[in-house]
Amino acid sequence: MSEKTYKHNAQTRRILWVLAPIVCPPDLVRRGLLDPVIDDLEQFMAIMPPPIRAAMLVGMNLFDVTATLDPRNAGKTFSQLDGERAKRWFELWWHSPIALMRELAKKTKGLLVLCYYERPAVRM
Repeated sequence: MSEKTYKHNAQTRRILWVLAPIVCPPDLVRRGLLDPVIDDLEQFMAIMPPPIRAAMLVGMNLFDVTATLDPRNAGKTFSQLDGERAKRWFELWWHSPIALMRELAKKTKGLLVLCYYERPAVRM
């Protein structure tokens, strides 16, 4: 019996689409690498053990939805925030005194940056 191949759902793609320009080098968008990096992360997550992948997805969704709790975000999720507000929300998690929040931010950034630097156009 073959296991269904993992694919990002629309919400996960939106989260990553806002997050990647924050955590990756500034030329990510200019070089047209945003979607390829997100696609590469999708492939990487497809080979993760399912419990690890599930934990990452739960964490990303919590990261997204908890942004609505900050009054400065006017009820918007992370994926709905503009650049500066989204960056501020990520930095809040990056520097959080709560280890799980901090570790999710670091692991997600690490995977996105890894996918960026593994692109052939970047390695040349």
